Formats: sequence, C-alpha cells, structure tokens
Amino acid sequence: MIVIGGLLLVVGLMLGLLIGRGNNGTSSNTTEQLPVETAATPGSSPKTESPTGAEVTTIQAAEATTPEATEVTTAAAPTTAAAEPVLTQAELAGCAADVSVMPEGSVADHVFSFDFDGIDGDEVVFTYFNPVDETWVLRVEAEDGSLSSEIELPTSSAIGARVITVIDSNADGDPELVVKIDGGAYSEVMAFAVMRNCDAELTRNLEGQVFTWPVGASVGSISGFECVNTYIRFRAGSLTDAMVWSYHTYSNALNGIVWEPIGTAGSTYSGETDDDTPPFAAEVDCAPVPFDPDA
Repeated sequence: MIVIGGLLLVVGLMLGLLIGRGNNGTSSNTTEQLPVETAATPGSSPKTESPTGAEVTTIQAAEATTPEATEVTTAAAPTTAAAEPVLTQAELAGCAADVSVMPEGSVADHVFSFDFDGIDGDEVVFTYFNPVDETWVLRVEAEDGSLSSEIELPTSSAIGARVITVIDSNADGDPELVVKIDGGAYSEVMAFAVMRNCDAELTRNLEGQVFTWPVGASVGSISGFECVNTYIRFRAGSLTDAMVWSYHTYSNALNGIVWEPIGTAGSTYSGETDDDTPPFAAEVDCAPVPFDPDA
C-alpha cells in the first residue's frame, strides 16, 4: 500500500510540473516584442533588427532620398556667319560682266598686268593683231576674267602697235596708257588711252578727233613731249635754211578724255635756237607709273 501511495504521489508531482510549464510558454498577444540584437561581424558595429520585415521596409523608404535634379546647360552650337559673296572685278567697278572673245589666230603683243582702273585687282593690258579685219586692237581685261574692253587702233597693219608706257599726266590717280599706233623710219606716232565708265577709250582733241603725237627725229625735224606738273608739253621743231631750229610747244591738260589748252598765253609757244643744236630731246619725258613691261 505504501508503494502504491508513493507512485501516485510521483505521478501527481509530474503532472503538476507539466501543467505549470505549459502556462509559462504561452505569451500574451499584447506583449510587445523587443528588438533582437544580432551578432556583428568583426570590425563592424552591431545591427539592430526590426521585429518585422514590413517595418524594415518602411524605415529604409523613409531614409531614402531622391537626388536633386541637376541642371544641365547645353552649350549652344556656334553660329556660323554667312560668308560674304566675293565680288568680281567687274562688280567692284560697278560694271556689267562683259567679256569678248578674241578672234581665232590673234597674236598678243606686249602683255603686262597693271591696275589700270584704280579698282581692286589688276588688269591684263596688251595689243593684238586681228587677222580677220587686219587691224590692231588695244585690249584691257580684268585679271579675274569678269570684264574686257577693246579699242580698234587707228593704225597701219604694217606695224606692230604696242603699249609704250603708263603715266599719270594730270595727277588725278587715273593712269594713261601711251600706245604706239604707227611709225616710220624716224618717228613713232603715239596715242593715249584711259579707262572710263568700264571701257578703255582713246583720248581726243577739242574737235573730237583721236589725239596723236609723233615722237622721234630726222635730219630736219624733231618732236616729243614731257610731263610738267599736271599737264603735258608737246614739242615739235624743224631745222631752217639758216641752220637754226624753229620750234613750237603746246601745253595741254587731260580733262576726262579731252586734251584742253592751258596757260594765260594759250596752248602754244614759238621760239628759235642760236644754232643747229636741237632744242629738246626727241622722247617721252614723263615719269612712268611703276609697272613691269616684261611681265
């Protein structure tokens, strides 16, 4: 009996322990769960984990910051200025483009470059023989090929016309071409050409005729001219029976394309030498405007 009673006592004690242990493991739904500190890796700070994944997401979303929009300035492409049109020599001179074709078989003589019209850019100046008309022609071309002007020279086809020199007899900045248009055994006949209103023109006398002047000497005659200030003194003389030279001078100034007499005593002067010594040189005595006659 004593043994049975002892066994019942042991069973009772064990049941009591089991019931007490079940009550201690049951937590209330209202009990707040505390954060659990997890072990930190060596060298780092301990991390505190939130009790739920949802709370972690909320915290991370709150801490995340949106980077401010960076203002981007795009450099404007450089503006390319429209290139100014390049004007031709004809346009610079206010001339209409006009180019004539030289006749087939023409032979140019004494070609050189010179700024004949005073406009930006040189001109090519030369004479040539036209085999079709058997005439000599003075031709002035713009160096860029935009313009040409021609003058038929009053000359014999038996001689070669050519530009002798370039002068500025009236100091107006517009040069004159001295052109040989004819010649003989002792002298050459000169004419003058200017560039005016886009065309080359021969100069004229007061009567409107082409002005020409001989330069040279023979046994009994002499002629030439010299540039003096802003005019030209044309001179001619002849040897008389008394073996003295009788001579005349004509002082004219170029106005446009017309030679006009100057001086209070008119355009002429006459005189004599004491013997047969020539009173002047038979030449063109004018300072040339610089140009290269051999270009």
